[in-house]
Amino acid sequence: LILLDQPEERVGFREIRLGALSLEHMKVISGTLGQSVALKHSELSVAQALKSTAPIVQALETRGALVPAATTIVKTVGFTLSVREAILARLSLFDDPAEAWRSERLARLHALLYEHFDIKKRLSTLEKKIAFLSDLNLTLMNLLQTRTSHRLEWIVILLIVIEVLFSIYHFFAG
Repeated sequence: LILLDQPEERVGFREIRLGALSLEHMKVISGTLGQSVALKHSELSVAQALKSTAPIVQALETRGALVPAATTIVKTVGFTLSVREAILARLSLFDDPAEAWRSERLARLHALLYEHFDIKKRLSTLEKKIAFLSDLNLTLMNLLQTRTSHRLEWIVILLIVIEVLFSIYHFFAG
């Protein structure tokens, strides 16, 4: 609810109090509402990415090993990377609107709205979650690479043992 002809500009839980309403006011208000909605969408995407990685992290914690198949882990990493890419592409949405740069009154309104919707705090939290997902992706890929290299090492050792056994067999048989 936007209340007009108010002595001071304030942002409350259910209303915005303004002295007058102009096109610039509407741009600032709608822009900040749009930022809040975009941030909520990003928060939901990151929550889904965290939820998809939870079983892998839990398996690491309880069993001390990567339990899921490599393709499952790579798909999870791919999903979290796509979420991260989508959010990074939207970060420019959280810049101050051009109207706020032209008018101190509009900058103050934008700051009030920004504070009311906790955009700075929510954005900071989102960035921390994205950093965690990035670190987790790096860790998972390193663990997959280590698991693959251990397999290759065992295959090489097995092949050497087979070669030695064939050599011994040919030495005593011939």
